[in-house]
Parts: sequence; C-alpha cells; structure tokens
Amino acid sequence: MKTFPALLIVASLTGAAGLWAAPGCSSAPASNFGGGGDSGDSDAGIIDPADEDGGGLIINGDAAVDVVTCTGLECQVVNCSNGNHTTISGTVYDPMGRNPLYNVYVYVPNAPLLDIASGAVCTSCQAPASGSPLPSAVQTDAKGHFTIVDAPVGTNIPLVMQLGKFRRVITIPSVPQCVDTALGKKDGSGFETITRLPKKQKEGSPFDNLPQLAMATGGCDKLECLMRKIGIDDSEFSAAGRVHLFTGSGGASGPGSKDAYAFWANKAELTKHDIVINSCECSPVDRKPQGYQAMHDYVNGGGRLFGTHYHYNWFAPGNGQADFNSTAQWLAPGPSNGPPWYINTTFPKGVAFDAWVQNVFKGAPPSKGQITLDYAAHDVGIVTGATTPWIYYGDQNLKNKAYNTAYLSFNAPVNAQPAAQCGLAVFSDLHVSSGGGSLGPLGDCGDAKAAMTQQEAALEFLFFDLSSCVGDPTKPPPPPPPN
Repeated sequence: MKTFPALLIVASLTGAAGLWAAPGCSSAPASNFGGGGDSGDSDAGIIDPADEDGGGLIINGDAAVDVVTCTGLECQVVNCSNGNHTTISGTVYDPMGRNPLYNVYVYVPNAPLLDIASGAVCTSCQAPASGSPLPSAVQTDAKGHFTIVDAPVGTNIPLVMQLGKFRRVITIPSVPQCVDTALGKKDGSGFETITRLPKKQKEGSPFDNLPQLAMATGGCDKLECLMRKIGIDDSEFSAAGRVHLFTGSGGASGPGSKDAYAFWANKAELTKHDIVINSCECSPVDRKPQGYQAMHDYVNGGGRLFGTHYHYNWFAPGNGQADFNSTAQWLAPGPSNGPPWYINTTFPKGVAFDAWVQNVFKGAPPSKGQITLDYAAHDVGIVTGATTPWIYYGDQNLKNKAYNTAYLSFNAPVNAQPAAQCGLAVFSDLHVSSGGGSLGPLGDCGDAKAAMTQQEAALEFLFFDLSSCVGDPTKPPPPPPPN
C-alpha cells in the first residue's frame, strides 16, 4: 500500500459514496477534499486512474494521495510514523494452556469463517485458513510466539489460532494504533486461558474446532491419558464428541466404545476421522488382511495415523503393504536402546523440536540435541527412503547409519511425488509411560494438570505436528492455504 504524506484515503469496494480517511499516527494535519483544499488549484479532488496500483491518485494542490480500495478490517490498518507499527503479540499454547505450540497459524480474518469439515481428504492441508486472512498472518516459532505486524486498529478485533483442524477464535477488545497489544492471561496455576487452542468443540465461538479423533485403547499404553493432559475436555470422549473410543486388545472401554478391530477393517469408518491414534496392545496382534488394507488406503487418502510400539505391524513386513514396509528397517537388530536419546536436528522441524524441548523444560534435558525418555522399545533400525527420524539412539551424527529409531514419520502415498502426498503416518516406540495397563480411559489417568515428563511432552509435540499440513520435511512447514 503506497501513501503520500501520512494520509490514506480509502474507497470501499462496495461503492461507498464518500471517502474515508484512515486513522494514522502522524501529527500532519488532515487534508480537505471535494473543494476544501487550496482554492487556487483547478485539479483539486481529481482522481488519476492511471496510478500503478489501480486505486488512482487524488491530486490536491501540490500533494498526491494514493486511493486504495479496501474492505472490512483491512481498512483499519494504519501507517505509523518513525518506523513504528501496530502489532499484536503473544504465545499460543496447547488446549490445557500448559505448553507453547510450534507452527500455529495466527491471523486476523477479513471475512466470515467457514466450518471445518471432519474426515480425511487427499489434500496436503486438511483445513484451509478461511475468512480471507489479512497479509499479516504468521506461524508461531519454536517457543510458540507470534507477532502480527500492521494489524488493524479498533475494537473487537477477531484473532484466529489454527493448527491443522484445531482452531480457536478470540476477540481482542481493543487494539490501539502504533503500539503492541500483548495477549495472554494465566490462571492461578499458571495455565494460559486466552491464547490457547480449544479444549472442546465450539468452546467459546461457533467456529472453535477440534479434529475428529479415533482413540484405540490398548493394554500397555495410555494415550487416552495423554489426550487429557494435552487438554482435551472429558466431555469430548464419547460417541457424540470429538474423541471416539475403540477398544483394542487389553484396552479399556469408555463412553460409546466400539471394537477396534472392526473399526480398523472399515475404510469408510476410518475416513470419517481426521486422526487415528492407537495405543500399544502388549503384542503385535494380527490385524487381518482387510485391516491392513483399509488402514493403508485411509492413510494414502489423506488420513493421519499415530501408532505406538506393537503397532509397528501396520508397517513391518508381513502385512502385505510393500510401500509401508519400505519406510524403515523394521525389527532390525541394532545398538542398545539408550540413553542417550538424540533429537534429529538435520531438518527444520527437528531444529524446532529441539529448541522447543529446551524451552519447555528450561535446561532439564541432558544437553542440547538430547531428550530424556522413560521408555523406548527396540523395533526399528535405520529409516529408508524419505522417512524422517525424529528421535533415535546410537550414532549421534546420523552418518554411519549405526542407530535405532525411536520415533519416525513418513508422508503418503509413499511412492508419490511430494506434491501428491496428502497422508501422514507416524510410529513411536515410546509409550506415554514405562508400560502399565490402561484401566480406564478417564478414571485411571490421574490429575490431567500434573507435570508432564519429557517423554509425554515429546509425544505432544509430535502429535500436533501430525495434525499440521503435510509438506517436504527438508523445508520449513507450509502454512495452510487461504480459502
């Protein structure tokens, strides 16, 4: 947007009869238009349509002021003097308000938001950023921080925080011009209450959204408890909620629980869910050919799969899915399973993950590039193809391939060109804790606000990454496209 001396004249795209002078930080006096200027100028108030940005120039005496068409909140963006800007800043947290989140897309919408549809679709970003985001939109850094520069000024300014299909909308009571409006408020326990993702569907706005999750319980892990620590409200764990429960081998049942094996074999039911989360079942129980095929097709069609420990059999040889088998050396012998456990910092998200762990635990990790785990199994050697190792043990430099992988991810379809990949699968040889049965999806989880271990926090970071857009892992994460 080009302006001449500290004054912006704006004409609405809808054809308003008059001109509106946007507020500014300059002390320069406002000019008069329509005959109120220098009476000696015959060209006062004339619009020159040849101006390069299409809005035209108003010629008023010896000054020219650019006329730019605008709509909505973009008309409330002002030019400040002395290099100042109107900014909105803060830190976005998980739904609990405990840990900051990386790669959250934060923006001011300039049009009505659209509902986010549930279910897997073969697009790299499952939920576009609706509402015509203003150009000041940003993604949070490894500390969860954001700063929107050149934000609109005024009262009741909407702000959207979106990560995949997690979305929360808040209203900022007042944004004064040419200064920073810092957001955030913590409760008495230190949990963020304002700049966080939603705990439940339509929590404070009709456009607040949680992804539709399928949570399969198992006898040797408690991922349902991790979902509660992340902050998803207990009311969402039901057939009518956003977390559908399925009972796996040795796993607990809960409100509306159904059989996990029938679910895994039904592609149509799988596809109704944005993310499928499978807790360890204490053994590699056979999923049968129809289960392997249905899950394979679900992921290739844009689904997101999170499996722990013995859920390696979705990927390991013997399931009939050669492309999944090719993603790593499954069940390969290797060095001791640590410690130390290393974070892979050879790709952008790995660098962010390491910085995030250092920030969240304030020096508690053994050293930069490492993480403390309570438990990691020993089921994967090196990764192959375009698979990304996140946490591993063995060769610290990843050069001689003498390492075992504790956490990996790959885009799907595996053999497709990157632009055609829309699904994402992750395998974690980490449990939420060191073994232990799951006696009740909610009742056996303890205090959801209790401190997280580094192992739990690692799974949280990686879960939210699973929720985000699929992209080339060698590049910074892409933002969702505008809708």
